[in-house]
Amino acid sequence: MEAMFQAGFFYGLPGMDPIGIFRSANTVTGSINPMFWIPKTLYEALPYALLLFGGLAMLQASNPLMFGSGCLLAIVGAIIWRMRQTYRKRDRDEERL
Repeated sequence: MEAMFQAGFFYGLPGMDPIGIFRSANTVTGSINPMFWIPKTLYEALPYALLLFGGLAMLQASNPLMFGSGCLLAIVGAIIWRMRQTYRKRDRDEERL
């Protein structure tokens, strides 16, 4: 099975390893292969976009599934925003020491 992954059997690309995104992470330094990074502007806008689209979906909901999806988007956006805020505050506090 491993040989099929290494040969790119599943994706048709030579050497493409579908599990490679996990293997490309450096476990010593915690760095990730930059091929999978997104631009900084998209990264920073993601929680706000999730909150916005979640709120719009809840306001325009015509059925319970759409309302639930909007709630889920808004909750995920709020969680991401809060996690980043907490990390950045902790990072600033550590720099002062």
